[in-house]
Amino acid sequence: MKTTERQKESLKKYYLKNKEKLNDLAKLNYLNNKESKRIVRDEYVKNNPDKIILAQKKWYLKNKEIKLKKSKEYIKNNPLKHRIYGQKRRYYKKKTCDKSINENSILQMMSFQNNNCVYCNADISDNFHLDHMIPLIKGGVHKIENIQLLCPTCNLSKNKKTNLEYIEFRKLTLKK
Repeated sequence: MKTTERQKESLKKYYLKNKEKLNDLAKLNYLNNKESKRIVRDEYVKNNPDKIILAQKKWYLKNKEIKLKKSKEYIKNNPLKHRIYGQKRRYYKKKTCDKSINENSILQMMSFQNNNCVYCNADISDNFHLDHMIPLIKGGVHKIENIQLLCPTCNLSKNKKTNLEYIEFRKLTLKK
């Protein structure tokens, strides 16, 4: 049975008149059926990835300025989390990441290193790079056990060398 224009108009008036009551009922329904709603939602997302992507793109285009403003604000208030997120995102693509690298683990590592670069002891409290002791290109993984904090100069000169290769490289360059 199709809904006529008159029925649609009637439903719209009813909704506007009882908006608060209907929203409260919807919230109560959601809270009482949270698990089953989650299962239905997950199933829908799994079966309709194209619709989900299309809806997300539509929403983004409609709310672009708001999204960008909120993103900039979040980045400003959470610079370390943002850096970690960006790195995790790149490493997830390479399938070499786990979830052990987070803001707390980086802060603990910084404390353990006394806010100093591993190689040159420069202060890294304001500016540091996450370095892979065994570089990803040489089979290393993006896990906390393979991470150390370096000053930008040491990390950029270390490039894709392992720790031992870099120590030898530093000995040779410091002799000159």
